[in-house]
Amino acid sequence: IENVARPGRFGESFDWAFYPAIKRTAPIMQLARVIGTVVDKKKYEGLTGIKFLIVQPLTKQQQPVGEPVVAADATAQAGPGELVFIVGSREAAQALPIPFVPVDHAIVGIVDEVAVTHDA
Repeated sequence: IENVARPGRFGESFDWAFYPAIKRTAPIMQLARVIGTVVDKKKYEGLTGIKFLIVQPLTKQQQPVGEPVVAADATAQAGPGELVFIVGSREAAQALPIPFVPVDHAIVGIVDEVAVTHDA
């Protein structure tokens, strides 16, 4: 494509119409609550030592949104009941010690505190 300005990185300013093949299904980084654990008997070699947790995605106001998902714990410290940041898709696969492993979601941070202004 000639003389066409490329949109910025993924986020609010990203022009999704510019890339029609990409479907925006969720924010790139999202709050979630850990609601359970997954016990695995066997897993992909690159995921050895990685803990899997069940997380419920949340809105900015910490209300449940959508269905719970299984996320690989890239922090190696998250546990049931904790508020966490999750990423999905390619970002999830890159968040783990061995990049590009077959995961759809990853926990990339543990939240200590959330402050939302009234106009947000």
